[in-house]
Amino acid sequence: MKYEYKKNLKSGYHYLDSFASLGAYGAFNINQDHLTEYFDTMHCGNITMMKECNSIWVITKAKYHFDSPSVLDETYSVDAGLDKLGYINAIYNCECYGQDGKKRFHFITEMVPVDFEKRKIKRISDVCFPKDAEVNGASDLEFSNLKVGI
Repeated sequence: MKYEYKKNLKSGYHYLDSFASLGAYGAFNINQDHLTEYFDTMHCGNITMMKECNSIWVITKAKYHFDSPSVLDETYSVDAGLDKLGYINAIYNCECYGQDGKKRFHFITEMVPVDFEKRKIKRISDVCFPKDAEVNGASDLEFSNLKVGI
């Protein structure tokens, strides 16, 4: 599939919590790193977006699911791609597997392009996002709405 992103990553202390386990903080940092690198490979990362489209990507939602515990100095295999693509939002899917082949965690992240000067959401078709980007729809995670009773 075009624009699919795969990378190996070695876990270090900067990803682990005080219990030497991968927690929300480390997973968010892995998500941020790979999300940035993935969009750079499609030539629509924030630096390119600022220079060419006067826009930046803003994360609006993120959801994580931890499947199995991680260990220090483990090498992860990271697979990433677009899960869904709307008029104003892109949903990125990433799955991390341990050396034993078990899924350690996966996450989805929703982003929107925002005009850098006007601070308004732009359509994806109005920014330098690849027109031939393919959606894999592989994630089994979905966002849920927060229900508030008053």
